[in-house]
Amino acid sequence: MATWQGQSGINYEYEVRNIPHDVPPGGGNYIFVRSENNMWYPLYIGETQNFAARFQNHEKVPCAQQRSMNQIHYHIHNGNAQVRRAEEQDLVRRWNPPCND
Repeated sequence: MATWQGQSGINYEYEVRNIPHDVPPGGGNYIFVRSENNMWYPLYIGETQNFAARFQNHEKVPCAQQRSMNQIHYHIHNGNAQVRRAEEQDLVRRWNPPCND
């Protein structure tokens, strides 16, 4: 498990998976991560209603791969799109990942 804190101070708990790894069905929030020397560097933070469909042709994978992405952090979120987006924006404001442009 990984804890990511947003700009608001809220902590979000994420599952950690090395790449390649299948993600479960369903929707939620996710982070493309470079893990190096016991540190996590967020490369892209996003949300989706369907992990499997979103990751098939994700437009930010090349950006994250160029920056040595080797993990996906995710958590299933049963909230609606507005709740998922609020979490995404909270984390992006805190971490300013290079592939969130």
